[in-house]
Amino acid sequence: MLLFVTACGADQGEAPGAALPRNDGGNASQRGVHVRNAYLLKGGSLHAVLINSGARADRLVQLTITSGKLALPAPIELPPAEPVGGDRAIATATGLEARVGSWVPATFQFQEAGTVTVQIPVKEYP
Repeated sequence: MLLFVTACGADQGEAPGAALPRNDGGNASQRGVHVRNAYLLKGGSLHAVLINSGARADRLVQLTITSGKLALPAPIELPPAEPVGGDRAIATATGLEARVGSWVPATFQFQEAGTVTVQIPVKEYP
């Protein structure tokens, strides 16, 4: 008996990096906008990669967590097929009550895509 196994990658229409990655952060998608590798540093910053796989621009307008407060310096523009974020923090956290190693719900509010809540880890500041 001969058995063939195949695997599929991201949808052909998806932006690069939009497929669910292997990372230790939180990941979620909402109407063509993808949150990838989201995490909080205990020192007070939220990091994530945001990817808009839609044809039109969107923007992140608000972020909230239940264990503290998050502040966006300004709305974050999300052009189509262009990852935003990564190494630089996208928001600052104050009053964080969660301990390192725990996971907290973070709600991302996008102007066009709507709201998505994702569990994100709290990591030690390097």
